[in-house]
Amino acid sequence: MSKMRLVYMWSLRNAAADRAGQHVAYKGGQRYMKSPLQYLAELLDGTPLGERYSLEAVVSDDDPDSGRDCDRLAGYGFTCGEGEHWFFPPQLTVQGRRMEGLRHAVPSSYRRQPLASAERVAGKRDYEQRVLEMLREVKAAAGRAAHHPG
Repeated sequence: MSKMRLVYMWSLRNAAADRAGQHVAYKGGQRYMKSPLQYLAELLDGTPLGERYSLEAVVSDDDPDSGRDCDRLAGYGFTCGEGEHWFFPPQLTVQGRRMEGLRHAVPSSYRRQPLASAERVAGKRDYEQRVLEMLREVKAAAGRAAHHPG
């Protein structure tokens, strides 16, 4: 049986807000804030999940031309080594591959446009098309979201 090919999509700015990859004060001591991506890598390498799924790509939508994204990523940057912190250890591997080698940036630059503008709508379509092309490039699994009644 072939493995289902996964793509992990995230916003670095959300991981930065969670202080992923940093040691934070916790109950009188320090605690490392592991990112969900790092946790997934550990599950794929250390549990039977890795027998069924392969992580093919990691996509971030952050926009280096957005002042807001730059502010939110202060201390991290957009690439490993650019800032004081990063979201996972630089040497992290998953299923025998370096995590950094799986990363793809697909900036959601449409977010710079006003909410009701036609440029934002067109930009979002363009962004979605670029994501779809990247998913096809890595031959990611096409699945459906689970339906939850109610």
